[in-house]
Amino acid sequence: MPIDRRQELRRATEGRVTLRIPGKAAQVEGRLIDLSAHGFRVRHLETTLESRTVVEYTAPFGRGKAVVAWNRIEAGQVESGFTVSPPARPTVPAAL
Repeated sequence: MPIDRRQELRRATEGRVTLRIPGKAAQVEGRLIDLSAHGFRVRHLETTLESRTVVEYTAPFGRGKAVVAWNRIEAGQVESGFTVSPPARPTVPAAL
């Protein structure tokens, strides 16, 4: 039995997710499996999506950027875990 390394509670959920890799025209359509405070899991068919890839996502809970944390291929489908990137904070220039 695999070791569960999750550090946050997950909430099962459903919904369509669209993933885009910045700079590439193609997008990946998937189904949301669950959510946590800092990430989500999606089932899709894209076998070329690599760990540490930054994606832009649109999902029922919002949109933003996330990083592919891991992938698992099982029965012809891919399951990927994503860590949500925090929104960029505006930088304030130092006083002159």
